[in-house]
Amino acid sequence: MPRLFALDHNFPDPIVSVLLDFQADAELVRVDAIDARMADLDDWELLLALHHHARSWDGLITTDSSMLKQGPELAALIKTRPTLVVG
Repeated sequence: MPRLFALDHNFPDPIVSVLLDFQADAELVRVDAIDARMADLDDWELLLALHHHARSWDGLITTDSSMLKQGPELAALIKTRPTLVVG
């Protein structure tokens, strides 16, 4: 069964398009396709929203490495324990 990853709304579309053609081990879904309101959430809010979503999200793929230096984001990461991929 493929793992389920949310893609940050800032993740570059050309990379997403290439990944979709070759990625069989994971389903990649942009956060704005999950729920349009998610694109406007702070990163910590997004992590919590994914954690409480009806689907079981394995993690988040983002280009925002500053998440790893911010208190609220780190607290949400510790609480929800997703796989975080920073590119």
